[in-house]
Amino acid sequence: MLVEGSVDVNLWREVITKYLGKRAGKKFMPIMHNIIVVDEGLKPSYLYDSGMVDADMMISLVTELHNSGQIKNQLKIFKVCEDLFIANLVSLDCHHKQLVDRLQYCLVDISKHGSPLICEDPDVAIHVLSELNKLLEKCMENGNTFPTFYPSCNVMTVFGMLLGYPAIYWYNEKDINGRTGDLSMEKLIVVNICGFVPTKGGITLQETLYSFSFPSCLRNKLEPLVQQWFLALLKQQGTKDSQFCELKISLAEKEFPALCL
Repeated sequence: MLVEGSVDVNLWREVITKYLGKRAGKKFMPIMHNIIVVDEGLKPSYLYDSGMVDADMMISLVTELHNSGQIKNQLKIFKVCEDLFIANLVSLDCHHKQLVDRLQYCLVDISKHGSPLICEDPDVAIHVLSELNKLLEKCMENGNTFPTFYPSCNVMTVFGMLLGYPAIYWYNEKDINGRTGDLSMEKLIVVNICGFVPTKGGITLQETLYSFSFPSCLRNKLEPLVQQWFLALLKQQGTKDSQFCELKISLAEKEFPALCL
């Protein structure tokens, strides 16, 4: 079964199995679509959390995909602590520049007792943005084929920035009386962005591009920002030769008995 366009599904299966193993090869479609989403610039980076993999193997994987014409860009592989990311540095740099003006409105502080709130402290925004900037600089250093980054702020915030989320969690690690990232029993708005991929067999595949949340108590402030972000994503998708024929957004309120970020 081939996806419409120039995507060779059989080649992707073969390359993913070759470098990531048989288990990944059996469930290669989400990996394939996520890498293509990053290559298209619809997402700045992809967190590979399907199991441990040698960094050299992942570098070889994206290199072979690029050489075979399955991806257009030289994607960068790096680690944040022990987690491996595949990134489009052009998209990530653009996202970083957009966050300079936007982060103070979408950084959700969950470090205090009581309801979560928007962190309006400009020093916090400056600090976490400087961490993303350090990561970008490290990735762009000549000869740094596989950088590993250890941020000085909580990893959850760095992940949110790297993955392109329009709402990002933050907590003060020095606040020993705070909730330190615990969202148990907090009502959340769970946002999913799905992409639909046509196939030559007439079947439309559905893949998740984004999945994130924000506290329900901040819905009036954050949902307009999320919808604005999604419209920009639609516009961007419409200007590219994308694998997706359609993108859809869904928002649902959920409460989790235990959730610690």
